Amino acid sequence: MTAPTFLWHDYETFGAKPRRDCPPQFAAVRTDAELNEVGAPFLLYCQPPTASQPPQGRAPEPDACLATGITPRACLTKGSEPEEDVAAN
Repeated sequence: MTAPTFLWHDYETFGAKPRRDCPPQFAAVRTDAELNEVGAPFLLYCQPPTASQPPQGRAPEPDACLATGITPRACLTKGSEPEEDVAAN
C-alpha cells in the first residue's frame, strides 16, 4: 500500500467572480503527510478565450491583473489550450 499524499492546488482568475471569470493560471504541488514535496510542482497558464468561446467579450478586471501580476498578454505568450497542458502532464 502506498503512503497517502495530498494535492494542494490554487488557481487565479481574471476577476472577483470565479464562476464567471476566466482562470489564467493553475498551480499544484503534491506533498506527503509531513508536507514534504513529492514530485515536481505543476504550473500552467491558460490562453484567454477567443471571441467564439464563453465568456465572450469579458475583459479581465484591472484589479485582478494588479493583484496577481498575470496579464492577458502573459497568458497568450506562456499559455496553451488547457486540455493540451493537462493531458501532457
